[in-house]
Amino acid sequence: MASLGFDSLTLDLQHGDIDYRDAIGILTALTGSGATALARVPSNDPAVIGRLLDAGVFGVICPMVNSPADAEAFVAACRYPPTGNRSWGPFRAVLQARTDPSDYFATANDSIVAIALIETAEGLANLDAILEVPGLDGAYLGASDLAVSHGGRPALDYFGAEAAARHDILLKAARRKNVRVCLHAQTDEDIRFCIEAGADLVTVATDAVALHREAGRQLSEARRLVARPEPR
Repeated sequence: MASLGFDSLTLDLQHGDIDYRDAIGILTALTGSGATALARVPSNDPAVIGRLLDAGVFGVICPMVNSPADAEAFVAACRYPPTGNRSWGPFRAVLQARTDPSDYFATANDSIVAIALIETAEGLANLDAILEVPGLDGAYLGASDLAVSHGGRPALDYFGAEAAARHDILLKAARRKNVRVCLHAQTDEDIRFCIEAGADLVTVATDAVALHREAGRQLSEARRLVARPEPR
């Protein structure tokens, strides 16, 4: 994935099938690749957040940020004092950043990106207050969980009326509060929408979906050729 030229790659420790030890291996592979390493953590836990930052991720995506208090706790976990409560010990982060401990400490609070997942009705209702929390860099629209939270079925939908109303709220609020917008895409149409909407970060693929989609396409093509061989 890194060799393809992605700007960033996200290690999904919430819904993905990787743990901390797997993350270390992935980060080692990404060293020097030019792809920025982000991590989606399983919960708003300062111990987990701090450990992944020490391992060398440069940004954290935190799920279920439903209130300003949630956002404040999340941001604090990403920042060293006096603006946060992150503990010192970036054992791999200095290697990932290709710097020394002194320079890492001097720049970490400004360079680590804190992104809140807005994925519940409560989070959407508290959106303006959440986005006003100092140090919060981005808001990531959790479209499927938002749909479930509003009584629907999980779906990444940018074009249905109800879904459009929800993401429009986030897009407009983030622009008012000068917070970056992060959107997820599954199809080419989704990607087009996200880019035209002005998203600052667009997830254009996931490894499992990309593998399944391309393998399925190749299998279908192979079966088509076997059934109806093309003339030589």
